[in-house]
Amino acid sequence: MAGRKTTPRAVDRNRGKRLIREVFRRANLGAHDVAVQLRNDLRAHDNAVLRDELLRLMETAVRKCRPGPASQDYRQ
Repeated sequence: MAGRKTTPRAVDRNRGKRLIREVFRRANLGAHDVAVQLRNDLRAHDNAVLRDELLRLMETAVRKCRPGPASQDYRQ
């Protein structure tokens, strides 16, 4: 989500959405849905910095969602 309260300019909201889509495609998330909410103004950051941070956050979220040993025992 990119609300007007956080990023008042449409060009900034569209930039954020574009970066999120790009990273989502590159992240190889599998069958996970990810919701991203912008909390800071993007004008203060470079695209490369934002891409790296988004990729790291999405990979961390997927890693936390992987089934652990307890889930595997349940299936048997």
